[in-house]
Amino acid sequence: MKAWQALADWTGIVGLGVVAIGLLVGAALTGWTAVPLSLLAAGLALVVVWGLTHQREVGVFLGLRSTQTNANILVAVTAMAVILVLVNVVAARYDLRLDLTEEGLFTLSPQTRQLVQGLAQPMKVWVVTTAPDPNLREQLERYRRLNPERFQFEFVDPNRDPLTVQR
Repeated sequence: MKAWQALADWTGIVGLGVVAIGLLVGAALTGWTAVPLSLLAAGLALVVVWGLTHQREVGVFLGLRSTQTNANILVAVTAMAVILVLVNVVAARYDLRLDLTEEGLFTLSPQTRQLVQGLAQPMKVWVVTTAPDPNLREQLERYRRLNPERFQFEFVDPNRDPLTVQR
């Protein structure tokens, strides 16, 4: 009987190790194939066996005030992480820009918006410079976002691409 009890004591630790190996193999090495999923299932089964053989200890552990407090912290941190991931996904999917300057420095005028959006044919702007200005690049990028099918731009360095400059 002592041998079974010793085996039952180790099932939880071995189960957690097998789960960790399954997560490592699935996430980093092979992808989520049958091997890591089998390791996860076997590890979780070992943890469940440990929990069933140690019900009294599990009950005492779950009844501790520190366990409840830490569980609340874990739920709050997980909820915050989920919210941050969702905000990041929405921000990556929808390109929303706001100009919060008093003077509207980064907002295009209605006339400019109408002109760029109403381009009848494609237009490409070549900026010939040895040191591209980031402000100019951002301004041209605003125009491109208004009408990406008809407005394009390219920075050309005359030292590196003299043929394009001659054209």
